[in-house]
Amino acid sequence: MTIFTSPYADVALTDLSITERVFADLTNRPDDVVLTDGPTGRSLTAQAFMDQVKSMAGGLTAAGLGAGHTVAIMAPNIPEYCVIFHAVAWAGGTITTLNPTYTANEVAHQLKDADAEVLITIPDFMDTATAGAGDIPVVAIGSDDYSGLFGDRHQCAHCCAALIIRHHRATQGGDVIASQLGGECRPNHPFRQFRSGRNHCRLPTVLPHLRDDSPHEPAPRRRRCAGNNAAF
Repeated sequence: MTIFTSPYADVALTDLSITERVFADLTNRPDDVVLTDGPTGRSLTAQAFMDQVKSMAGGLTAAGLGAGHTVAIMAPNIPEYCVIFHAVAWAGGTITTLNPTYTANEVAHQLKDADAEVLITIPDFMDTATAGAGDIPVVAIGSDDYSGLFGDRHQCAHCCAALIIRHHRATQGGDVIASQLGGECRPNHPFRQFRSGRNHCRLPTVLPHLRDDSPHEPAPRRRRCAGNNAAF
């Protein structure tokens, strides 16, 4: 094997989580626009982005979807994608990203393999998402259910996350948001990506929060892909 080395100095690594690293470059420029949706022109400033991430992280935690839980997202490149990704990471959970072109069967396979407990998507993808999700709750970005994940007052009664948030308000008093903005992020494995394998079998790849997270590395699982004699 040939190893090619860089003529430049090694990059200094830190123990910051992925979201802490992003926030570190935003705190000194809160009014700068950092996310813009091309087709609509919608944008988020650095401060609005950080606030939404922390607010949603608190809502996910209150809904029982924080540390140790997996949230799935199937959406195009929109500002909400970044918010959801980092909110799950900030809450200490794991996010698994689904290709927007997936069929219902492919959605079902990844949700099952990733042990996802909720799927967040856009209204245009709801038919495919719900067909593939089965009993797993599906939340559409921009809906009342989605707002419920931020702890907003108005939410649909049938959304499991919103019901838990409402229970939090009833038992703890006040809005969830009050405790969200000061929340701490917890190291975990925030990203479970699926890459293409042989015979169209998608293989899971886990990326940790931190560069050195070996104590938290999950035990390897052996899975067998249909039509493929290889187990992994």
